[in-house]
Amino acid sequence: MSKNVQAARRENDYDSLILKASEGHGVPVALIKAIIRTESNFNPEAVNPADPSAGLMQTTPPTARAMLGRYVSIEDLKDPATSIEAGARFLSHLIKHYPLEDAIQMYNLGETKFLRKGIRAPEYLERVKGFLAHYSGR
Repeated sequence: MSKNVQAARRENDYDSLILKASEGHGVPVALIKAIIRTESNFNPEAVNPADPSAGLMQTTPPTARAMLGRYVSIEDLKDPATSIEAGARFLSHLIKHYPLEDAIQMYNLGETKFLRKGIRAPEYLERVKGFLAHYSGR
């Protein structure tokens, strides 16, 4: 099986979880998929030890705890349902308070780095926007 076919199959494995989070938090399915593709390429076991962030949406345990209101470990974030729920809640929070392009960059950087330190992530933004267009059918 080709890598493209495997990747496409992996993308669709989480559709029901993504749809549930989209409907529950008002975040477009295409945006959730674009973030997942950018952050982990649909690998639920992905871990970035530098943050540390983990799972499909690469949220950090402190962010996930704030969004879910309970203790969340790196191992918990490897569960697709937990990762998607935490990530979609965080995206929803950001989208409600900031313009979309700022919200996308804050998802990657965190609000503090973006707002107080003036750090930007233009390459990340462009990558997400490209995948967003793809998943939106544009």
